[in-house]
Amino acid sequence: MSKEQKAARQRPVVESTASKAAAAQRREMPQSNLKSHPFWFYLIMIAIIVAIDQCLKLLVENNIAVGAKVYIVEQYLVLTNVHNTGAAFSFLADQPQVIMGVTSAIVAVGFYFLFVFRGNPLMQTFISLILGGANGNLLDRMTHGYVIDYIDINIIPVFNFADICVTVGTLFLCIVITALSRGGSRRG
Repeated sequence: MSKEQKAARQRPVVESTASKAAAAQRREMPQSNLKSHPFWFYLIMIAIIVAIDQCLKLLVENNIAVGAKVYIVEQYLVLTNVHNTGAAFSFLADQPQVIMGVTSAIVAVGFYFLFVFRGNPLMQTFISLILGGANGNLLDRMTHGYVIDYIDINIIPVFNFADICVTVGTLFLCIVITALSRGGSRRG
């Protein structure tokens, strides 16, 4: 063994506290049998969600007048065109800058966690769903000043594809986090 190889072996490996914490979090997350994908895979997934969302909204804008209704299944499934200036359930409807600021912060934190959980395809998929939906609605706010909602099932406020992605991603993320917290409390 050469002197350089011996020296390299003896040098301590220095890791930052943040990278150690991220590695520990990844180890604690449930590993699925899903194949791990490169980071760009999830960026493409987010872009596809945004593209589908924007295409659907464009179809609605071009074919359904604001406030008009197209009944698909009687009153149970209705397509409409609603311009939502507020957040969920029209919350903060008169504060568009606050909504855009909060949404932008959530998106930034989401991208951070997408990176932190690299190697965990389940977590990255759920985070990508949330980011795709959040970016779709953020793009609406930036270009129109409102979000285009179009699915009306008469039991909750009108929503869109981006909202579905955010809701499904958040729901499954909560399920995984709950399962982890229950699993962790049983170990300790």
